[in-house]
Amino acid sequence: MDPAPVTPELLDAATRWSSWSWWGLIAFGIIAAITAIATVAFTFIQFWSGGVLGRHSEWRTATLERETARANERTAELQKEAEAAKLEQERLRQLLAWRRLTADQMKKLVDELTGITFPVTLQVNNADPEATRFAADIGEVFQQAGISYEKKTAIVFSDDPIPGLRVYGRADEVHRIADPFHRLGIAIDGQQKDADLVFHVAAKPPPKP
Repeated sequence: MDPAPVTPELLDAATRWSSWSWWGLIAFGIIAAITAIATVAFTFIQFWSGGVLGRHSEWRTATLERETARANERTAELQKEAEAAKLEQERLRQLLAWRRLTADQMKKLVDELTGITFPVTLQVNNADPEATRFAADIGEVFQQAGISYEKKTAIVFSDDPIPGLRVYGRADEVHRIADPFHRLGIAIDGQQKDADLVFHVAAKPPPKP
């Protein structure tokens, strides 16, 4: 008999490694299959979770946009309310503030009224402190302009007296004394009457709406 081409030890080693390699192929095949399945599964999960996160992001963005729009609307409303409150405060300030002649107004009135020679009666409701104070400013103007005037007080009991400044007298005299006030933007009502001029200081008119 011819001798065997391999030794028994080499044959045993080859047998063992053949068996191990077979099981290795099976094991790593299973691992490869699991890896492929896991790759597909994780890819699907990524796709699914990305869609969920995308929808949530869109919802959150839309919600933030709505909340921002509501906040902007509320800000606009608050600004309108603040403007209305400011206008109301100004209306109340004008309503409560006393009428006064500024130094510049007094100087201009003195310059224009200087030279008047006809007598003037300055009449005021002494029950109205605001009108009395304003009449004092006008009286000071008359005095500095060299106007001969007499101050008279009267108590007005009417529930609705005519407010503001009124001048009664002859037409030329009314214009001579009322026009300088008009040019300064001070409202004054002139009425023609065949008598010496009366300059009446009544209650402060209500502010215009």
